[in-house]
Amino acid sequence: MTVDALEFLRAEDPVPHGSSAPPVEWVLDRIERAGTRPGAPRRGSGRRRRRIAFALAPTLGVVATLAVVAAVVVIAIVHRGQAPSHVPPATRTAPAPRPVPSPWSLMPREGMHGTLFIQTAASASAGHALISFNQCGPCRGQGASTHFWQATTTDAGASWHVGRTSAILSMIGLSGADGWAEGIGADHLARFFATHDGGRSWHVASSDAFSGGGIGDVSIAGGEVWSLGCTGASTCTDTMLHAPASSDHLSKTAGQPPLGDTTNVSVVATGRDTAYVLTSDYGSNPKVSVVLGTRLYATHDGGRTWRHMSPACPAHNFGQPFAGGTDSLWALCQPIHGPSRLRRSTDGGAHWATVPSAPGNGDALYPASAQVAWAATQGGKVLRTADGGRTWTRVWSAGRPEAAAPPNLPPGLNRRWIVFLTVQSPTDAIVIVQVSRGRGDAERTDFVTYRTTDGGRSWHPGVVRLPAG
Repeated sequence: MTVDALEFLRAEDPVPHGSSAPPVEWVLDRIERAGTRPGAPRRGSGRRRRRIAFALAPTLGVVATLAVVAAVVVIAIVHRGQAPSHVPPATRTAPAPRPVPSPWSLMPREGMHGTLFIQTAASASAGHALISFNQCGPCRGQGASTHFWQATTTDAGASWHVGRTSAILSMIGLSGADGWAEGIGADHLARFFATHDGGRSWHVASSDAFSGGGIGDVSIAGGEVWSLGCTGASTCTDTMLHAPASSDHLSKTAGQPPLGDTTNVSVVATGRDTAYVLTSDYGSNPKVSVVLGTRLYATHDGGRTWRHMSPACPAHNFGQPFAGGTDSLWALCQPIHGPSRLRRSTDGGAHWATVPSAPGNGDALYPASAQVAWAATQGGKVLRTADGGRTWTRVWSAGRPEAAAPPNLPPGLNRRWIVFLTVQSPTDAIVIVQVSRGRGDAERTDFVTYRTTDGGRSWHPGVVRLPAG
């Protein structure tokens, strides 16, 4: 019993940090030493007295020990409420990210001519990334021409393969060597594209419904691809499409969620045979069109049946869903006026809760799990949360970018560093910065990359050397 009491006190340690009460280890040491110290001689030497004392010794030792334990607990409890005011409460702070070299210092002197626009970036692992971009020069007026390019790496940015493509790809989803995208070719027609070599080459894929040119998303999870297509001769009716990521044909799912004729639909895949579809419904009052609210549907059997879930966003909010895992969903909710809200569900969309802190309006969100998400801000910074969005920490920033007025763009539209983010896991991410120098015919552009594998504590810089053509 005495040993149990001592072990309980040692494990519990009721003395808080900053308390003026004696440390618990000091008290335990006194107890243990007192138990082994020979007792002081007592008056009388009769055999009966010695027998009584011998018989009561263990009991008295237990009682004394418990009394000391009780006294320490009482003292600790009292001191919990009397901690010195100069001792700050314990706070959990994330380690500060290490400084990174400026993109300007890493950009080579050469670069690609004309004005470049990154359409999208995607990655399947920490060492594999793809950048889809177009080049125009001049971008407007007589003689305007546009070329489609992409850059891919399979060795964590040590080398990049840059080449022309026949279509500008968007909404790219990668799963190992397999990938899908929506794209628009030189004929200005929207199609689905597939790759099976990690994005080095793409080919037109067939489907039961034609691509709507960016009406939804291409989402891959669990080795399967989900997307939205259009059916109908005169009007587009949203149609759910599904297939193994390794295939070359998107099939219409056996069941279809009741989406109606809205064109604000997004789909996210979270696992095998599982996907969620969110639609933002619009209505109108006598003067303007307004957002009425969102509807969310889920399937867990490959699209054979769909279940109506709780709304991801409050009424009069435009919603954008994101997958954070098998049962984890995130949603950015943008009201008609005011800042955006971040909401999260950890039970597959059955219940939603508003997260106290959220990135700013226009910032891009990249969830990586139920607790971890990344965000790229319009100010050129990267934020990360590890507690479900309650707090956000800046993990990447390369200083303030210089503003420049690129040619052939409307007056007042200045270009700064253009920062893109691709996320592979809670700890792995790649920042892609489009950096330009010069103006007009002398403008040159390259891409500078930063890769982290430790949650943003350290970043490894690199350069995508673009051809001068």
